[in-house]
Amino acid sequence: MTVYERLTIVDQFEDRASNRAAVMRACDVMTCYLTQLKRPLPEVAAQAVKVAQAYIAGSTAIGGLHDEVRQISNFLKEARRSDSHLNDALSVIRATEALMRLLEEPRWGGGASEALSNFLELVDGFEQDHRLFEHLLESTFDDSKS
Repeated sequence: MTVYERLTIVDQFEDRASNRAAVMRACDVMTCYLTQLKRPLPEVAAQAVKVAQAYIAGSTAIGGLHDEVRQISNFLKEARRSDSHLNDALSVIRATEALMRLLEEPRWGGGASEALSNFLELVDGFEQDHRLFEHLLESTFDDSKS
């Protein structure tokens, strides 16, 4: 079974709870996954993840998220202008931007599993650890394990 097939656990949770609750848990998975990658994150992504952790913990207001989204957007615009060859780094920065935007507005029309799938595709361009991702999915979404 692929990691993408395992996302059904997210759909099942979303059916029991709500899109918002599932997206917030998805944000937890994304944040944990980014912090546990072996490669160091690019500075702009690492800073955004710190802010995401603080926001999730309740120690940073939503304004901190807005500031980080602006920082990432500016970084990505500059990278496009400079024709940067940081493709793998850019993919994880885009994934981090997606996390920050979901935290700002915790809803996703296609469901939390689609948001996680899109996120994972981006991060895979930087580093791939599907075993870790599957573990985080199970520990976050399988209520029978808590």
